[in-house]
Amino acid sequence: MDINFNYISKNYMNTINAEQNIIKKEIKGYNLSKKRVKHYCEIDKYTLYNERNDEKKIGNIYINYGNNHYQILSSNNKIKKKGNNIGFEDPRVFSYKNNNYILVNAIGINSIRNMYLINIEKKSVVQLKVINNNHMNTIDQKNWSPYIYNNKLYFIYSFMPLVILETINIEDGYVKLVKGNEEDQSNLNKNNDDKIFGSTPLIPYQDGNYICFTHTRNPYLAVPLIYNPFTMKIIKIGNKLLFDYPKESQTKKNNWKNVQFAYDIKKDKDIYKLYIEFRNKCSGILYIKENDIYNFF
Repeated sequence: MDINFNYISKNYMNTINAEQNIIKKEIKGYNLSKKRVKHYCEIDKYTLYNERNDEKKIGNIYINYGNNHYQILSSNNKIKKKGNNIGFEDPRVFSYKNNNYILVNAIGINSIRNMYLINIEKKSVVQLKVINNNHMNTIDQKNWSPYIYNNKLYFIYSFMPLVILETINIEDGYVKLVKGNEEDQSNLNKNNDDKIFGSTPLIPYQDGNYICFTHTRNPYLAVPLIYNPFTMKIIKIGNKLLFDYPKESQTKKNNWKNVQFAYDIKKDKDIYKLYIEFRNKCSGILYIKENDIYNFF
């Protein structure tokens, strides 16, 4: 049976201090121009970051490859070019069929926040569109969590309720709804502070399951989750994790003070690398031993 999230008590997920399980913390605060880096990412031979201009409310993706440094521009004619809150936000990186991709959101010319897929090698941008549920194409989008299973690319559209999309044509950006129905989600459930939302991609874990880190709101904290891609069911949800804020994340902005946003996860042998944005101020890479992951559940 799927986990029933309809009635989640305030004590459903405990908050634990998880700093003791970190063996190393690496801070990625600013780029060379000293502008704020919202998300620092690493994949294959690339490093990239989402640079934010808070005054003009513009977001750009910059990629480093060896000595090369280039910007992914919002050149797609379906992306809004002028005004506030324009440009790309919230990158998630993953590899699929010998290409590296960045999943981002941006406001389209229809003033709706859409999801876009950037092919790093081809430097191409495509808008993701749901072919069998037009309702999803007419509301703001954010926080999709990608994963790859049986050589197919999926996105968890939402965790509460569980809604899953499968990629049909990656070149044209076509995806289809294969589990759940977003229209069944009530406004009350959307605004429920106990709810969890997508954050990192999902990667293979144990016993055929995948692991990812979702996030809560008010405060924004990471919550680990185990998912089975074969049954398309959530297996287990962990605790809310509270890590020590690095000194580089000090801020006077009250709306940023309770933010620890996990946005990527990688595994190297028996070490997990969890990428977290602290207070919308700096990115941190948290190194965690595989055995210590158990302490989060």
